[in-house]
Amino acid sequence: MISEDIAIIGERINYGIPRVRSLFQAGDMDGLRKLARVQVDAGVEALDVNIGPLPAEAMRRTVEALQTVVRVPLCLDSTSPEILRAGIESFDAARSDGLAILNSATEGRGKEVFEIRRDHACRVIILVSERREGSSCFLNETAAQALETA
Repeated sequence: MISEDIAIIGERINYGIPRVRSLFQAGDMDGLRKLARVQVDAGVEALDVNIGPLPAEAMRRTVEALQTVVRVPLCLDSTSPEILRAGIESFDAARSDGLAILNSATEGRGKEVFEIRRDHACRVIILVSERREGSSCFLNETAAQALETA
């Protein structure tokens, strides 16, 4: 169960990692399941799932595969609302010890994430690393800017 204060989220199921990218490209769900198990056995409280540029169907398959071997919440990580929605729709709360997590909402793209949240019980990671000024988004460079964004 994820604590209310700090949670350790395993970040290794990420298309950006070359070895993991190979698993995704090969459709190796057994390899991804093994990677999930290793992280949970090491004590993570949730697993981040980032499928990179793959289509939404890959997120569905991955979520379903991981939930056959772990009960920790999955942290669905994508800049694509379509991929986040696919992940949350395939997440089976009965197979988890906690709510799914959407990663992440920012000032620039929070609307889409919170529309998904409105339709599905889940947690949301909110990043304060960028701010909106007019119609543009900028990276926050100081703690004061991040605090103002928060």
